[in-house]
Amino acid sequence: MTNKEYFINRWNYELPITENAFRAFPENGWEYKPHPKNRCAREIVEHLVGHPQDLIEAIDAGVINHRNMTPYKSLDDIITSYKKDTALLMKKLETVNEEQWDKSDIPFLVYGMHLYNLPLRDHCYQLLFDTVHHRGQLSTYYRPNGIVNPVIYGATAETVEEMMAKINK
Repeated sequence: MTNKEYFINRWNYELPITENAFRAFPENGWEYKPHPKNRCAREIVEHLVGHPQDLIEAIDAGVINHRNMTPYKSLDDIITSYKKDTALLMKKLETVNEEQWDKSDIPFLVYGMHLYNLPLRDHCYQLLFDTVHHRGQLSTYYRPNGIVNPVIYGATAETVEEMMAKINK
């Protein structure tokens, strides 16, 4: 398995976990944020939806103009966009050769300001890891809002309690 194939495998593995994390937070609580400098739950989710779009732009244009968060009308619109853009990203990655994957020098811009250049490979992993990071951030918002944490990488307190209840019956 090549490094690019491994990335594709990991992104696709994370996709339903990310969708589950998005769906766990009800839309009526999306404006919650624990501190004024934090993003609200909606902003975190909308930020993550831009990641596959950024990587598509890196492949197509050789640059990432890290986008502002797109306001979405509903959670279903977010999920649809994220899945559609992920499918397009995966299709485009299949056409990327190893030299483009490893040696391309792609600038990353935020609000038009140059931050750094990386190979496509590193941008891909960086945005995958950023997805994991922000999903973790979002997971700290659930319990203060009375929401059960979704399963991300292992059992939550609630799933352990359910398992123990079945054993103790």
